[in-house]
Amino acid sequence: MNQPDLNSRLDDESSRLRRFYLIGVLGVLISAILVITALVATNGTQIEVMPSEAQETATVTVSRGFGLYLSGAIYSLSGTPEITVSAQEYETKTEDLPASALGKNHRVQLRELPGMLRVETSPSLPETAWYLNGQNVVIGPRLEKDLYSGDYILQIVHPFFQRHEEK
Repeated sequence: MNQPDLNSRLDDESSRLRRFYLIGVLGVLISAILVITALVATNGTQIEVMPSEAQETATVTVSRGFGLYLSGAIYSLSGTPEITVSAQEYETKTEDLPASALGKNHRVQLRELPGMLRVETSPSLPETAWYLNGQNVVIGPRLEKDLYSGDYILQIVHPFFQRHEEK
């Protein structure tokens, strides 16, 4: 084989590879444009995180289904995507986005993380009964309990001491 024929074949093969890669890149771009268009066409579901203090640090992700969270809205091609919402100092919440909410506003109510109540007797009295809102929680020298914000009545009962109650 002479040199001009080899160069011609290499040029032809190079042109063929360029066309192949160009068609592949165009296919990927067209597919991406179609997916983005389909997502935008769903009008997105606006996610409102409550309480408003949680909105500031909230993160929203699509945990099941095909979708994208962008600028406060979920764009989904799934019938009922599952979303996970979290924020600092609040419990993470995962819920299905109902089909009736798609393209509309959807409110997610987060709950504050519980606080820790720690109380103990001094001196240590193992027979002490601890009651919260009238229900026996533990018998022992100390009480450690996670509690959500709210009003509670704490009663401390010991067989050899006067009953004590705190709100």
